[in-house]
Amino acid sequence: MGQVQVIVEGITASGKTTVVKLLTERLGLQQIGEEFRTQYALLERYGRDQRWSFPMQLNFLTTRFAQYLMASESHDFILDRSIFGDMNYADTYHKLRYFSEGQYQMYVQLFEFLSSYLVMPRVFIWTTCSFGTMMKRMGKAPGASEEPSGEEFLEELHSVYSRFIANLPRNKRMRSYMVLDTDTRDLVHDNVARDQLVEEVRRFIAPEGENR
Repeated sequence: MGQVQVIVEGITASGKTTVVKLLTERLGLQQIGEEFRTQYALLERYGRDQRWSFPMQLNFLTTRFAQYLMASESHDFILDRSIFGDMNYADTYHKLRYFSEGQYQMYVQLFEFLSSYLVMPRVFIWTTCSFGTMMKRMGKAPGASEEPSGEEFLEELHSVYSRFIANLPRNKRMRSYMVLDTDTRDLVHDNVARDQLVEEVRRFIAPEGENR
């Protein structure tokens, strides 16, 4: 049995793909990427019909569980999203009443059961940015969404992620993590920032006395 090296989690447009690409290239990791259409894309399309949200999230949960098990067979993988970040989506759907209380409790119990079988990665990287930056990167001005429910969802999701990241120091399971604010660290144009991130991650995942 191996161990997932890096999991990159974060809200839409917070720089996850940029981070995964950089670390894959520089640290020789293998990528298992996001295999699903994003929840937001589905919400934008089906914004007036919320019935799909619970079965969709259950599918994501079980599929990502299997994906994580596969990635845990070696010591070479980096994940773009995982089962662990999905709880933020479930919390968002619950707060927006897309999940009933019973559905939410069922989801939480299944999440706790499945995640209890998984070995934590060497390091989590939680990417974050401001709501305004997120909307700008998505090409959307706040208040200009074609689907009002789509912007409501994104705003609540951003709030849920922000609270989760703020509470990471009290999270007993996720002891090895980094928070990467892409408002202040430009990984697209700043080579120094890119080099610094690579070295920070290398220290988390390299066996003592070795370099990848």
